Amino acid sequence: MADPIPKTSVPTHAERWPRAAVCAAAALVVLAVALRLIPGPHIGDDAYITFKYVRNLASGLGFTYNPGERVLGTTTPLYTLLLTALFLLLGRFGASVITISCVLNALLDGANALLLARLGARLTGSRAVGLLCAAVWALSDVSIAVSLSGMETPLYVFLILSTILLFLAGRTVAAALTCSLAVLTRPDGLLLALALVGYLSLRERRRLLLPLAAGLAAFAPWLVFSLLYFGSPIATSVLAKNVVYLIPPAEAVRQFAHHWTTLIGLNLYGRPAYLVALVLFALWLWGLATTLRRGARTATVFLFPVLYLTAFALANKPMFRWYVVPLEPFYLLGLGAALHRLLGLPSAISRRRMAHAGLVVIVAAVLCARALSLNLLPDPGRAWLTPKRVQLDREQLYARVAADINRSFPIDPHTTIATPEIGAFGYHSRARILDTTGLVSPEAIAYYPIDPALCPECNYAISPDLVRDLKPEMVLALEIFIRHSLLPNEWFDANYTLAMPPYHTDTFGSKGLLLFRRRDWPASTAANH
Repeated sequence: MADPIPKTSVPTHAERWPRAAVCAAAALVVLAVALRLIPGPHIGDDAYITFKYVRNLASGLGFTYNPGERVLGTTTPLYTLLLTALFLLLGRFGASVITISCVLNALLDGANALLLARLGARLTGSRAVGLLCAAVWALSDVSIAVSLSGMETPLYVFLILSTILLFLAGRTVAAALTCSLAVLTRPDGLLLALALVGYLSLRERRRLLLPLAAGLAAFAPWLVFSLLYFGSPIATSVLAKNVVYLIPPAEAVRQFAHHWTTLIGLNLYGRPAYLVALVLFALWLWGLATTLRRGARTATVFLFPVLYLTAFALANKPMFRWYVVPLEPFYLLGLGAALHRLLGLPSAISRRRMAHAGLVVIVAAVLCARALSLNLLPDPGRAWLTPKRVQLDREQLYARVAADINRSFPIDPHTTIATPEIGAFGYHSRARILDTTGLVSPEAIAYYPIDPALCPECNYAISPDLVRDLKPEMVLALEIFIRHSLLPNEWFDANYTLAMPPYHTDTFGSKGLLLFRRRDWPASTAANH
């Protein structure tokens, strides 16, 4: 027999928040939005890929990166379509897709602070815990950095938290619909769907059919379109990353451990990071487990992050910041629940007061550490309140190089430039981009995995065979990406020559950014530089 929906899942008059708590939540929402608007856009390289899809789609060139090539290279179709709709609506008033993205992300993260406060209060019965989780989220330099970068993560987190709140409230069909939207925002949203379906299959089987049908119906239009338009609903970038990124065993776990220490204001590596992360992980699991007493459905709050951690650890791919942010709300909820449980443990009055005082000091220290991770003082080289971890030197360099090439060479959509980093450069370039890592160029995937001898120091080495077979007019790469592959290759040296003096940069330990042109590409049409 299916379990009834827990009474704690049904909102009652007693659960209405008092005015003081509502004001505190509203203040945290404003704080979260302000911290993501004041620094201004700081667009990361990967976001430019989505922006180029938006620009082409809004211009009538189709859902493409390179016009005329129907390749699904973005993993976030919903965010792409949403930005396109807003750009078509607001672009006539002078709003750029970059501005729209950053304002949208700020508003979504403000909503996420509110949802986190509601979810924390529901799971623990304490509004103070919910508000604390929202406060730490509002000050999160990782979340702020990802929001400023233009990535789809704020929308993804919004849909995840909305799905879980709806599910806990017994609105299973609505939760299925928002879960489908989460899958359309990030493919790993399937892990959330798996958590919901798994719970319903085990505990409420009679309630499974309707939400499952609703979720599939919401996803079906995109599935049909992607099959007809691209030939597959699976993004080429997913397939490419599976063979391109090669990192040491358990590297993803190490990176998770480091990120978990940074979320409480520390910055540890190696054994200290593992030790602190292990303690926090145990405390986190205990905190989430204590939420089960609020109703069986809260198991989904436990299942999703565990599935997420397991999937990424087994995949063992580089853990970019936007992969970690969706876990942060659950990290805060688990630690918040553990904190609430610790405060409720039986103890002598004096000992409890001491424990309370100690916990207050710890919380204050964490909030201060999170605030200090932002640029609080005027700095000529960095906007006020920008997270200190944000660096845009690489994106700015690629934009400058694209402008130089557009101005100095006969570039048109039929000119092919091969490069392993296609974000900022591809967005600003007028050329057709051959992505040597295969994110938007499926023909490149056949050349991976590359010989480890050609890429001992990075994941973006360019295969000499790829260049020999596809013969792009130009090749652009950081020196470290071609140090062991193209630079010592005799065929490449005989057929390509430097088109410009190297651009200075030490990004990733490189000795400059190098631009080559094919020797038989008419030199008379290329201006001397």
